[in-house]
Amino acid sequence: MIEKIARKFDSKVDQWEIFRERYIIESHRFLNKKKIKIKNGLEEGYGIRVIMGKHIGFATANSERELENAFRKAIKIAKLSDELNFIPELQASESITFEKIDETPVERGIKDLSNSLKAIHEKNTKLNITFSKTTIEKNIINSMGCNCLGIKTYFDFWVAATISYNSKHAEAYANFYSTKYQNVFYEKILEAISKARDTANAKEYSSFKLDEVVLHPEVFCALLTHAFLPSFYADAVDSGRSKLANKKNQRIINKTITIMENVRRRSYNYSKFDDEGNRIKRKYMVKNGMLKNYFYNSFYASKHRVKPTGNGFRTSYDKTPHIDYSRLEYRFDKAKRFSKMISEIKKGILVKEVLGAWLSNSTTGDFSSKLYLGYLIENGEITKPINARMVAGNIFDVLSGDFTTSKEYFLSGSPMNSGDWGKEEQILPYIRTKKIAIV
Repeated sequence: MIEKIARKFDSKVDQWEIFRERYIIESHRFLNKKKIKIKNGLEEGYGIRVIMGKHIGFATANSERELENAFRKAIKIAKLSDELNFIPELQASESITFEKIDETPVERGIKDLSNSLKAIHEKNTKLNITFSKTTIEKNIINSMGCNCLGIKTYFDFWVAATISYNSKHAEAYANFYSTKYQNVFYEKILEAISKARDTANAKEYSSFKLDEVVLHPEVFCALLTHAFLPSFYADAVDSGRSKLANKKNQRIINKTITIMENVRRRSYNYSKFDDEGNRIKRKYMVKNGMLKNYFYNSFYASKHRVKPTGNGFRTSYDKTPHIDYSRLEYRFDKAKRFSKMISEIKKGILVKEVLGAWLSNSTTGDFSSKLYLGYLIENGEITKPINARMVAGNIFDVLSGDFTTSKEYFLSGSPMNSGDWGKEEQILPYIRTKKIAIV
């Protein structure tokens, strides 16, 4: 039915695309040990994109009944739009389907969470908790023959712990997200409480000469996300905002580093196609320190006359595709056990959490973030919690210099906006370096 409506406009446009998104969410909120709010919702919408020569139009519809009007609006917008200096193309032409569903009812999660809360006996602590199960269905149809359908479920748990004592107040967070249900509520609640307690007890850092700084994988992930990875985006390359422009097949970082985009079946972000219907394929971004690829969506692939790389994603049906990655795996050749890595440091700092990583300069790679929670490393042991004004450096310098990483790797990620498949994922170790300053 949807394609039949679209075919009415074949003679009026060069290409068309319909992106349909439907999601069902069951969300429960707890304040301390009391369930206070339940949110159940269903949302469905359509994004219509048309191409007419060197012009693009986009419009939305909230139901199938509104599709024809949305097509007419998109055509009108295309006619009024500025002419591009190239002819954009939709290149997806495959029919791809996948399904990844966990039938575990949300009620089981609520029961497990309630039992976990009964086992928590922390004083002077407030807990704010959200647990949800979401089912997303995405369908992409275009005039090139693409007809992709994907359905998946995922679970999200988020807890904020606030501690108040001795005139000190501190807040910390913990979360997990997975396409498969996991009863890890108790561990995550204790993690948030422990971090809040350490944050409250943290002493302000007094400057002294450090041997090295160690970044927790989540901090490493945040700095890579905001200071390093945007340079791989084709739109940044195109506009001169990338440090990696015209450096394909050149060494950009230490030769011991390899970075690959690889969305595995067990991954939270698993999908066979992006939000334009282009197949997501395993690919090297960096191999032995050399730049191998950029991330492209269809728009910039057309402009640069290359194939899309499966990196066109939307934050919602009512937005056009932007460039992003799904899951990145890193390999560092110089690695030691985390305990061994720490034991070799006479005086250093383990950076556990920072604030403001998103303010990093993605063009130069410079970052300067507040050290929210860290730990002193003294004579090979992690000792007391600290905080400081800034963690500063340049991510390209860190990755190009001497460093050591842990043999232990962790799933790290940052939440995408509502409506996307879920989270950007990076598989990362701890990293030890002398290229970061704590002030």
